[in-house]
Amino acid sequence: MYDVIIIGAGAAGLTAGIYTGRRGLKTLILSKDLGGQTASTAEIENYPGVGRVEGSDLIDTFRRQAEQFGCEIVFQEVTKVTKDGETFNVVTPRETYTAQTIILACGKTPRDLGIPDEMKWKTRGLDYCSVWDLERYRGKTVAVVGGGNSALDTVGRISPVAKKIYVIHRREGFTGEKILIERLSSIDILEKIMNATVLSLNGEEHIESITIKDSIQQEEKTIPVDAVFAAVGFELRTDFIKDLVVFDEAHHVCVDHTGASNVPGIFAAGDITQTPHKQIIISAGEGARAALSAYQYIVRKAGKRPLAVDWGFLP
Repeated sequence: MYDVIIIGAGAAGLTAGIYTGRRGLKTLILSKDLGGQTASTAEIENYPGVGRVEGSDLIDTFRRQAEQFGCEIVFQEVTKVTKDGETFNVVTPRETYTAQTIILACGKTPRDLGIPDEMKWKTRGLDYCSVWDLERYRGKTVAVVGGGNSALDTVGRISPVAKKIYVIHRREGFTGEKILIERLSSIDILEKIMNATVLSLNGEEHIESITIKDSIQQEEKTIPVDAVFAAVGFELRTDFIKDLVVFDEAHHVCVDHTGASNVPGIFAAGDITQTPHKQIIISAGEGARAALSAYQYIVRKAGKRPLAVDWGFLP
């Protein structure tokens, strides 16, 4: 029996773990991977106090702090959460865990391209994250699909080693931050293909080319490439909790000002909530809020008085 099970090991989940750990709560963090969108970001420049930092380095600092305060981290994907009286069962393919409270912090998942046979290419040259091992792409021709921050960040990261980069976007203009768009002008190996959608990935054992369609001229073209990065946005995948909590029209978990859902004992933080600004610092702040709220819930349920979470304020 855990006091808290946190689902998600990104900025929100790991920050929540730091705060529940410091409150002495027995905490388990369950996640299919470490870091979420933060870990897949090549370079972060707007997290206060740290300056320019690799996303993977920043999230590793979060992880170490959470473990320092006693959090157990297990890399398993959650398939279902059920309520059993005043406790919750969290089911994974390997095991079922039980807790007094749940903090949902699983963020968003990269969206698929939506092309035929997409699954088979996921280990054959198709990736959904930013670049981890640059040497794999040295001298290669790479296509990056998308026009937001994730796509532009990937272009910038891989440009020092690639032979050629195509960035393929379904609109006329990019939607990423101005500073990332401006940096594209200095990448001489980059070719922009606008107003185009992906029809298929082609090859035998590995991706050898990508077929695209011009949405204005309605012409199809096949381009030889060695790898493809899909950066076409993110989506919420919340089926594992759909029978318990209330969602808004966009499938975000509805929470109040304390991070509490409609179900007593279930809290949520970060991109999975209705917060309009999807930023690392906001996710971290919401993780802290949800953790402190879970602490207060547990202590009050035991008939005790919780420690004040603010100077001179005890709700």
